[in-house]
Parts: sequence; C-alpha cells; structure tokens
Amino acid sequence: MKTISKVLAAVLAVVLAVSTLLMSGCSTPAVAMTVDGKDYSTGEYLANLYSSYYNAYYNGGLYQYAQYGTDPWEQTMPYGEGDDAIDMKLADYLVQVTKDNIVRQKAVENLMEKYKIVLTEEKLQEVEDSLADVKESDLLQFGFSKENYKKAYIAGSLEEQTLFYGLYDKDGERALTDEEIRAFYDENYVAYKAISIAMVDNEGNEFSDAYKQATKDKLNGYLKQYEQSGDFDAVIAQYNADVEAEQAAAEAAESEETTAGEETAELTDEELDAALETGSTTAPETDATADAGEPTVYQAGEEELEATATSEAGEDVVPSDADADEVKDEAEAEEGEDAALLATATGTEEEEDSNLQLINSVSGDKAIVEAVQKVAENKAQIIEYTDSSNQLTAALVLRLNVDEQGGETYFDDQRQTCIYGMKFDEFDEEVKKEIEGLEVTYNDTAISMCDPKLFDTSDAA
Repeated sequence: MKTISKVLAAVLAVVLAVSTLLMSGCSTPAVAMTVDGKDYSTGEYLANLYSSYYNAYYNGGLYQYAQYGTDPWEQTMPYGEGDDAIDMKLADYLVQVTKDNIVRQKAVENLMEKYKIVLTEEKLQEVEDSLADVKESDLLQFGFSKENYKKAYIAGSLEEQTLFYGLYDKDGERALTDEEIRAFYDENYVAYKAISIAMVDNEGNEFSDAYKQATKDKLNGYLKQYEQSGDFDAVIAQYNADVEAEQAAAEAAESEETTAGEETAELTDEELDAALETGSTTAPETDATADAGEPTVYQAGEEELEATATSEAGEDVVPSDADADEVKDEAEAEEGEDAALLATATGTEEEEDSNLQLINSVSGDKAIVEAVQKVAENKAQIIEYTDSSNQLTAALVLRLNVDEQGGETYFDDQRQTCIYGMKFDEFDEEVKKEIEGLEVTYNDTAISMCDPKLFDTSDAA
C-alpha cells in the first residue's frame, strides 16, 4: 500500500498525462477492446491493467529491483510457453497479459452461460463488503471507477473459480467422487521431518564424490542417533548445533588468518632495509592456514528438505496504498493463498511443530514428494534426490502419516487443492479452446494511452 504522498504523486502523473492529451486535441477512446461482441471500456481495461501490474510488481517481487537501485521497467519477463516463449520488457508484458486476461474472462463468461453456473449472492456480497470503505474518488484517481474495478475483480477471479469448482466439486456436472479425491490425496501428499544437505555449490556445481560420501557418512551418524533415541527432533537440534559450531569455528579460523596476515604484512624498519638491499619487499612467510578447497559438510549450506504449499498470489480486492516494504511483508504473509482457484483450498495454518513438513505435488515440489514417498511411514532413511530446481540433495528423512500430522480436518481442507491438481489442466484446455473461437479487436490508441508505468510511484518510474 502506497503512502499518501506517493498516491498523490501518482494522481498528479495521471492528471498531467490526461491534461497533455487534452491540450493536444486528443481524448481517450471509450472502448479499449471488443471480445466476442462485448465491449470492454478503457476504464475496465485500466482496472485489469492495475491488477496485472500489482501482481507482477509487488506480489511477483519486481519492486525489489527498485529497492536495490535497478530500474524494474528495464527487466524482461518471459511470455509464452516452451520454445515459443519470448522475453518482453515489463510494461509490454503487463499490457499483453492484461489483454490475454480479458479475453480469458470472456471465454469463462461464455462457459458459465453454457453450463448455467452463476455466482452466488454470498460471493457477490463479499465483494461489496470488501469495497464498502473504498471511495469512488480514490479509484478515479487511478483512471478507473469503483464499478470497473469490481467488474475486473469478479471476472478475473471469482467467475473462473466458480466455474471450475461448479463443474468438478460436489453436485457439479463433472463432480469427482470422494473416493477419487481420496486416492489422489494418498498419492500426492506427504508428511515428514528431515535433515538435508545440498550436494552442489552456490553455482549449481556438484561437489566431489569424496565430499558426497563424507556428507552421507555424517547423515548416517544422525540416523544412528535417531535409532538409539527415537527422538528425531533432538537429532535435528543436534544437527543445527553442529552446523552452528562448525560455522563459528570456520569464521574464527578465517578471522585468525586475516589477523595473522595483517600482522606479518607490516615490515619492521630492519626488515624493510634488508628487503631494499636484496631488492625484495615480500613479507615474511606466515603460518596462516591456506584455503582447504571444498567446504566441510557443515559449510555446504543447510538446504532444508521442504516445499511450502504455495501458489500464485491472489489479487487484492482494492488497490494497495503501502510502501514496497509493507507490500513485501503483506505478500509474504499471504503466501500459500490463491485468490482464484485455490483461494480456500490450502487451509494452511502455521504449524506448531517447526520441524514438520506437510507438502503436496499440486502446490509444492513434486520431486520432493516423490523422493519422500520412497521412505516407509514411521521409518527414517537416507535418500538422495534432485528437486524441481535441479539441485542435488542428500537427506535423512523421517516419513510420517499425513492424516495424523495434518489433523482431523486436513483431508477436507485439502479437497479443493486435490480437485485443482486432478482437473485444472483439463479445464484449462477447454477454456483455451473457447478462446480460439472468439473474435477480438483492440483499440490500439486507447491501450497505448494506458501506460502501466503511471501506477508506479517509485524513483524508477
């Protein structure tokens, strides 16, 4: 949420831009796009453009470029899929994504009519309640009305969510059975505790075979400790203490080496005279320790074997007005929520047991799920796996029962996540097929006047 001064700056920028257009005899066209015979006003387009900007710039983390003195608008974003993907400057990317989103909204609208699925009064009332305290004038200063923003939010989030679950959840035309959902849940959810160590350096290069073996030997020591005590939390605590001690020792050694180097680098008057006579000004040799090459096991970097059940960050119902730092905190707090299809699916509350991991292959790392599944429940085992980011890792894993660790309502809480994992690809293909049959025209003049940079009040804008 931007500060008042920043909001006023944005307002001034918009006013100046509009004033310039009026003075030059130009006016903003009323319609920005027409999709399948439906006109989308420039105000509706702007509201959708703002949502695209907010998601990419704040929830997507692009604001960090400005914080570190780099112009985010000079960054490129990949647009498209696979070999067809192209890199686009941020502003061009936001415009293209907004166009695509509006076309998709119309396709979803058509499918809702086809399957006779409508938004409930309860959902519509939730939107009204969210916008109740928003002043019309505040939104007009961004170039769009309260009504246009409400339309963009409903069409861009609630309608697709309603259509998808209206088809595949209870009482839907393609409703999945409880047995099908349970089978997917059993195959795609795991609970575990782990000690994990990366087998690669910071640049992704694998360590030597000798180092890898030393790592596994260390993990084997922790495995034996668990087999003797039966307390995996205590083993993790011991591992963390060992890591901390090893790092402290390494820092102390480095500090001692630096100090020794500084002390011996200063020559006495007698040493300097002797050096000048011989033509050498090299400092006397020291006993400082040389670089040992590969790091010890504990210096390798503790990469926890974890994958949080996160998905796309959802849209705010109203435009934000906070500084980037506040938005970052808000985005991190909202991590794991999806304002569209997974809005109510994750049911993620902070775990009291900080060592416990509950992940799934829908919103988590499928490679980690598959690796953990190789371990029998209530057994501890050393495994090696490569995660979805292509990082080789060795880990001591204690696999646990998902239902026991998740609690009585965990399966029910994950129902919509399971449905999403099972059927979204099928649903997405249907929407794309509907899009192919839509006739779309753009008013390039209107779209060119809606510059996403006008929303940015940072120094880079």
